[in-house]
Amino acid sequence: MKRSELNQFIKENIIETLTESPSSEEVKMARQAVARFMKYRNVGESEAIRDLMNALKEIQPKEDDQRYIDYLRRSGRDNEADKLEKNLKEDKELEDWNDEFGDDAESQERIDNEDYPGKIKEAMDGGQLFDYFANKGYVVSDRRPDGYPKKEGVEGFQVTDRKDSGRRSDNPQTVIFQYNKDTDQFTISQMNGYKIDQGPAIKAGMRQRGMTGVAGIDSYITDGNYNPVNISAEGLKDIVDHVMGGLSREAKAQRDFYADRGPTSGTIDEKISNAVREKLTKSSSVEDHIDDFKDSDAPQFKGKSLDKIKKMALASFLSKQGKSVKENMVADKDIEKEIKKLEDENPKGFEKEIKKLKVRQAALKLSK
Repeated sequence: MKRSELNQFIKENIIETLTESPSSEEVKMARQAVARFMKYRNVGESEAIRDLMNALKEIQPKEDDQRYIDYLRRSGRDNEADKLEKNLKEDKELEDWNDEFGDDAESQERIDNEDYPGKIKEAMDGGQLFDYFANKGYVVSDRRPDGYPKKEGVEGFQVTDRKDSGRRSDNPQTVIFQYNKDTDQFTISQMNGYKIDQGPAIKAGMRQRGMTGVAGIDSYITDGNYNPVNISAEGLKDIVDHVMGGLSREAKAQRDFYADRGPTSGTIDEKISNAVREKLTKSSSVEDHIDDFKDSDAPQFKGKSLDKIKKMALASFLSKQGKSVKENMVADKDIEKEIKKLEDENPKGFEKEIKKLKVRQAALKLSK
């Protein structure tokens, strides 16, 4: 084989399978590898190239190897990495489903089930994503789009976990993104809030830590100029869910922290803990109070029986309703009689009173 033919063969069959545009140095390195095979194996060029190709196939990273996905991200090929991670996740979900329910592919009941991982799902578009945010209770508001110069058709938005009061002390979980309805394309540029993990932030296109004047709050940006980067609707949905869940992760961290150390008055920890406790509001149900108290690691619940914790949760619920436990601890049969009496007299006129009585009745049952 002539040297020119060897160079062309290496370029077409080795280098171009590894990179899109090989440099002269890369071609030189491949040629040196062939020469070493020829010397080591004492064979001709053709056989050495074949042996080298077989060796390369053995060491080439597999698509289901996390190391290969990490390599793609380091190379700036995030879209390919996202696609492989999604495939791996779907394969794992399908495997877990089949382990639990069996792998009878002909079962129409399994295929029709919305939770079935093997069910083909249509890609989410912009309209569906905005509907999803609304259904989750996130607050989406208009803002000036990031990026200069402003691109035609691009609108700016911010999504938060609650309505921003405008006070400097108020720091809702926030993601800032842009949307072009003409092309149905999303971009993202900033995010901040409690407990935003670095991995999901990098996956969403964040490349720098942002500036924040509030202790405990994480901030991420694409770059110093907040230049937006493309993100799929699914990718935006995932990162928004992650950021919006930051306060819950902070709540767990605070519970674990205070369980060991106990609360210290006047610190930033107390302010964060207060923000967390605000999750149990007047509109929270009795079930919400009981679940929160049961899952809490706070010292006041240690050693308490489930019955005692339920009564403590009921007391907290009733206090938020402006009622004392004593005045509401009436027998079930008395509440039922009162409800029946009001329903017989004027169900429309006493609608609010009947509803309150039924809430009290349910609370008493749950506290038993």
